[in-house]
Amino acid sequence: MTYSLAQLEAYLDEDLDAGMMSNIEDTLREDTQLLQSLSTILSQRESGVHSVGSVWRRASITCPSRETIADSLLGILSDDHNDYIHFHINEVGCRLCQAHLDDLTAQQDVNQEMSSSRRKRYFESTAGYLKK
Repeated sequence: MTYSLAQLEAYLDEDLDAGMMSNIEDTLREDTQLLQSLSTILSQRESGVHSVGSVWRRASITCPSRETIADSLLGILSDDHNDYIHFHINEVGCRLCQAHLDDLTAQQDVNQEMSSSRRKRYFESTAGYLKK
């Protein structure tokens, strides 16, 4: 299989979805030309040769902030903004933003459990006072 320069650069930046990363790694085991291409890209990076695309990817310029992803979970963003975040995470497959989303979702679940537990303790602690 042939991979584009952008895909190879994204592979080196670990900026591809898991399936594509796995495909490239499998191909690398058998394709010395692909290995040489990756080596060339790395040597160009070390010598200071950078493309606009590679700088763009490494700086995560298209990524929404963690706070913006949290706002999306809370449902306080506009539909257009939510659509972009959904597209960026699900269609583009940004692993960094997916990790933020997974972490924020887990935190939200824990916070809801704690809040429910806290409400139950308050109710149980005041139940005796209400009977008097």
